[in-house]
Amino acid sequence: DEPRLVTKYQTQFDKLYGELLAKIPSPATETAVTEKEPKHFIGLSISHLGKILGEDSMLSDSDKKMMWGACRNQYVRGKGEIVSSSVDPQTGPTVVIRDEGGVQIEILLDANESDKISKTSGGEVVNYTGRLLAHPETAHNSFKLDSGSLN
Repeated sequence: DEPRLVTKYQTQFDKLYGELLAKIPSPATETAVTEKEPKHFIGLSISHLGKILGEDSMLSDSDKKMMWGACRNQYVRGKGEIVSSSVDPQTGPTVVIRDEGGVQIEILLDANESDKISKTSGGEVVNYTGRLLAHPETAHNSFKLDSGSLN
């Protein structure tokens, strides 16, 4: 029964990974250079990505590394509850959010988002976007995003 289960999860991984790669444009297909780089969003929530890359995942470590390699530096969006927020003179505005799936996310916001920090409070539900920088190595760590914004 275990080989069928592994085959099932490998098939699901291959499908998700293929869909993800299809959404990421290759440099050869980019036509115009714009003032700002376009944001390439992955089609997965942080919670779903956490399940794929997490300790309880049925994927092998090499499959997890391959999946993370395809997701790293790509953008995600979601909704979550503010746990804490701060503005550090060195790093800028930062917010910690717990998403709808309970996954904790630390987001370094763009400098122009500083005013939003003072207007938000713990427990408030917000929409966020950001670029994936790091994923949790253990269940006690959080995802880290930069180039973030709150809506």
